[in-house]
Amino acid sequence: MNIRTAKSIPLAAYLSGLGFEPVKRRGADLWYLSPFRKETRASFKVNTHLNTWFDFGIGRGGNIISLAAEIYEMDDVSRLLRLIGANTPASVPFDHIPRKNTSSTESEFKNVQVESLAHPVLLDYLKSRKIDLKIAQTLCKEVHYTVHDKFYFAVGFANDRGGYEIRNRYFKGAIPPKDTTWIRPQKSNRSCRPFEGFTDYLSYLTLCKQGDVSWHSSNEDFLILNSASLLPRAKERLQGYEHIVCCLDRDTTGRRLINELRTIFVTQVYDDSIMYDVEYFFNLFLIFYKKSIFAVDESVSRRDYFGFN
Repeated sequence: MNIRTAKSIPLAAYLSGLGFEPVKRRGADLWYLSPFRKETRASFKVNTHLNTWFDFGIGRGGNIISLAAEIYEMDDVSRLLRLIGANTPASVPFDHIPRKNTSSTESEFKNVQVESLAHPVLLDYLKSRKIDLKIAQTLCKEVHYTVHDKFYFAVGFANDRGGYEIRNRYFKGAIPPKDTTWIRPQKSNRSCRPFEGFTDYLSYLTLCKQGDVSWHSSNEDFLILNSASLLPRAKERLQGYEHIVCCLDRDTTGRRLINELRTIFVTQVYDDSIMYDVEYFFNLFLIFYKKSIFAVDESVSRRDYFGFN
C-alpha cells in the first residue's frame, strides 16, 4: 500500500476496523469517544467530506497516516502503511449511523444469500492470508449480497445471532445483527481462548494443523469478539472459565481489551500475544511465520504483501 492509496481509505471505515464506532453524527461530522484515551463525552471528530480527523482533547488532527501514528505511537511511515493495509476495510462505503430519512432497523445489505465457500476469488484471498482452505470451508460460508443495488460477495463467518462478519480482499464489514461467536467443542472445558476477529481464529487453527503452535491445548473453547465494542457481551460468556488465554492484537485496542479483562478476571487472564509480538496481529504472525523469503532477499519489503483486510 502506498501513501496515496492509504489516504483514499475512509477514516470512518478504518476506525470501524479497529473497533471504534461513532456515537453521533452532525452533518458531515462523525463524533467518537477518543481512541487515544478513556472519556465519557465524545471529543474526537471525523469529517467525512474532507476525510480528516481532529481530537479536541489533545489538540491534534490530520489524515489517516497521522491517525495511525497516534494509535501505534510510531512515526515509521512504511510500517504504518503496512498496519493500515492489514487492518482496513476498503472500497465499499456505507454509513455506520443511519441518516434521518432511513429506518434504524433497515439494513443496507439486501438480497443476502449464503452458500458453501467455493468461489475461486475468495479462496485466493484466503490463500493470500495463508489460511488453510479446508478449515475455512468448514467454518465459513460464501455470502452474496447487494448494497445500493450493486452486487458483492465475500467470505462470511457466522455469529451467535445469525449475522455474518464478511471479508474479501477489498472490504471488511458485517451483516447485522452483530454478536460474538462462541465455539464450545466440549461443555466441560475450563479454558477459553478469545480472538478479536475470525481471520485470527482461522490463522490459529491453521498453525495448529501444521503443528507450529507449541502452546496449543486441545481442551479449550474459543470466543471470537467480532468487534472490540462487543467486549461487555464477551465478559458475560467468559464467566466461569479458570483460564482465559488471549490471542488479541498487540495494538492500542488489543492492549485496552487485555487490561479490561484483567480488571475483572485478574489472574485467570493469560496474554499469549507475546508469542507474535513482532507482527502485531495473529494473521500477520501466520503469514510471516516462515521468513525464508526475507532471509534470502533482504530487499523484499513485507508491506508489498499487503492490500487486504
